[in-house]
Amino acid sequence: MRIDIFLDSVCLYKSRTMSAKACQEGFVKLNGSKVKPSKEVKEKDIIEIERFSKSEKYLITTLPFKNVKKSEISKYIQDLTKNSEETN
Repeated sequence: MRIDIFLDSVCLYKSRTMSAKACQEGFVKLNGSKVKPSKEVKEKDIIEIERFSKSEKYLITTLPFKNVKKSEISKYIQDLTKNSEETN
């Protein structure tokens, strides 16, 4: 699955266009490297997003087959940002 589609599917961006633009402008990293919108993601990859002067990290646990309801997002990604903030 392409990273721009994944980010839109799990509601990290409102649209695929916005997620693609964020990738093109260098605000999205996959496993520590900046990526193009067409980069393929897989389970256990780590996505880092920079927005609003903050960095957010997510672990991909499962790939969705379609857009996900907001109540079901935790099945597909694990927020690593919260875990690192709790340890500080």
